Amino acid sequence: MDLGEFKDIELDIYHNPLETYLIAQIRISNLLPTVLDRYIHCIKEESDLDTVLESLEWEIYQLKKKVYINIKEWDNLLNHLSDYRILEIENNPKGPGDLIIKDLIWIREYENKLDR
Repeated sequence: MDLGEFKDIELDIYHNPLETYLIAQIRISNLLPTVLDRYIHCIKEESDLDTVLESLEWEIYQLKKKVYINIKEWDNLLNHLSDYRILEIENNPKGPGDLIIKDLIWIREYENKLDR
């Protein structure tokens, strides 16, 4: 499937969060098999499992960041959510908008982890 067939996520996030979420997941799903193959090979070669997992998490971060990079002002959106609402979204997302926010929260938390 040609990724060029999909609309730009930035243009549609506020109008149709379900379509935006599905497009994002398809993009991630299309990129993930290649990444996973590399890491399966590393595990078979008996590389250090912790290093392999950290590297895999980095690659997944890069994929998600690439998919969501065009969503403007997402950081501001997360800044305006209460801690209770963020916890609620993480534990029980209620729809595609919450699922997008959950991915964006994961990206932010990973970036915070990198800064430490």
